[in-house]
Amino acid sequence: MQVLRVLFLSTGNSYCSQMAGGWARSLKSDVIEPCSAGVATHDLNPNAVKFMKEAVVDI
Repeated sequence: MQVLRVLFLSTGNSYCSQMAGGWARSLKSDVIEPCSAGVATHDLNPNAVKFMKEAVVDI
């Protein structure tokens, strides 16, 4: 089976794209290779990390 590369893009790459990539990896890592990017570079958003940790999803 071929893995589909999916780019989650946002302006800041600080929250939504990181979470979307985490969910895609968590739910469909066998068929999706997610990447997260943005126009500006930011570190992981602490709120996104906290929320995803509560959902047991690593970003």
